[in-house]
Amino acid sequence: MLARDGEDHYGRLVAHLYDRNGASMQQQLLQSGLALAYVQPPNLGNMGCYFAAEREARRSGLALWANLPLHPADLERGFAGYALVRSRIQRVRNTRRSLWIELEGGLSLRIAASDLSLFSALDFKNSVGRELEARGYIRPHRGRLRMRIRHPSSLNLM
Repeated sequence: MLARDGEDHYGRLVAHLYDRNGASMQQQLLQSGLALAYVQPPNLGNMGCYFAAEREARRSGLALWANLPLHPADLERGFAGYALVRSRIQRVRNTRRSLWIELEGGLSLRIAASDLSLFSALDFKNSVGRELEARGYIRPHRGRLRMRIRHPSSLNLM
């Protein structure tokens, strides 16, 4: 079944996969600890199911969960890829185009101004010093690591 947007911004197919019995393949991978849940607007279908399956694997410490979350300082300087990180918020700042959340360990989280309305329930300005888990794609930029956050499900403020 194709997701709401049949392709991502790289032209890759976005779909929900089911086996012959109608069971979600993504849910099976998540329950086994072999994948991490990630949603990207507007593709929010099955979000609750996927995160529930992930919580089950996390509680049991299955597969990937034996070594997650990572601390940004443990990532190589030029790291690029998907990660789940946990660190303290050092600083929060606004620019004209984005909200930036700077984490200990050298990772900057970016929420575009166009996505900020989705995050109205989170009070970032009063969260300095608190721990935060963030999931998403990390890319190096000018000697620092950056992660773009597009949906509140990618963040967990402790």
